[in-house]
This record gives sequence, structure tokens and C-alpha cells, in this order.
Amino acid sequence: MLRKANITSAYFDGLYPPEGSGATGHETNAARSVEDYYKSPQHVGIVVNFFYEDYNLLHIPLPFFAMNALLELNRTGDKSRLSPERLDRLLQITANSTRVVEDRQQQSLLNESVSEIPSVVKEDTP
Repeated sequence: MLRKANITSAYFDGLYPPEGSGATGHETNAARSVEDYYKSPQHVGIVVNFFYEDYNLLHIPLPFFAMNALLELNRTGDKSRLSPERLDRLLQITANSTRVVEDRQQQSLLNESVSEIPSVVKEDTP
């Protein structure tokens, strides 16, 4: 991000070594621990609802565990669930993602889930 803005910072480079520098430094392994952090489907629902506009506008696909959590909230009618419109939109984004689905079972579940979301009919209001 700093490179794109043509900004240099020795302090920042010390914390986050530039790619290809060979230096080791700040590493959180956050991608591997996010599923452990969000064990509760309700927490997933709250966070995804809060950041829905980001997921939608930036076309961010849902991680598999989050998709499962949101579908479970939808099935049980939990108060943390997404509206059918939001859930459908995020499942469509995930299904159309360029991200490689490594597991055929995941892709199958995603395709079934998208078709299970009830269509929402929007009524025209005068």
C-alpha cells in the first residue's frame, strides 16, 4: 500500500519487510487462525452483517467456515442471521469467486446452498 502511494518508511519496513527482501519479520498467521477465533456461528453472523457492504462492494468471497455458520443461522432462524437478500448475495459472490475451491464437497455444498435460499420478492411501494 505504501509503495503504491510512493511512501517509504524504515519503521514500517522493519515491522513488515518488503516482499522479496529475504528478511523475516512480522508474521501473524491470521488466515490460519481466523476460523479458530470465530467458533460461534452467532459471532460470524454479527461480523458479516457489520461488514456486509465491504463483502458486497469488494466482492469478497466468504470463507468456507463462515458460509457454513451463516447457513446454520439461516436454518435455525437465529437472530444473528443475515437477511435472505444479504445471504443470497454473499453466496453468489462466493460461488462466482475466482478463488479455487479445493474441495469438491465444498463446491457442491455452495451450489446447493445458493439454490436453497428463498427468493425475496420486493414489492413496489407507491
